[in-house]
Amino acid sequence: MMYVDKLEVKAARAKAGHTPTEAGATLGKSYRTWHKWEGGECRMERIALEYYRLLTVNAADALALLSGLKAARTVPPGRKRPAPAQ
Repeated sequence: MMYVDKLEVKAARAKAGHTPTEAGATLGKSYRTWHKWEGGECRMERIALEYYRLLTVNAADALALLSGLKAARTVPPGRKRPAPAQ
């Protein structure tokens, strides 16, 4: 299993603008569990942090991500995707 550093846990919560109580509730966990993750008392699994980030992504980040994916996938009708440069 892969674990994240306690500073990364705190940074993700701060970016989402949540309190520890709100962050824990987002994942169905208690304030105490989140507090233990941030304090380094327990280690948070990477997948849990990535799921939290997905649940708390803001609209601007989501639109940027989606527009980037759409641009990468869009090919005009009747044209083939260009071959990668060698």
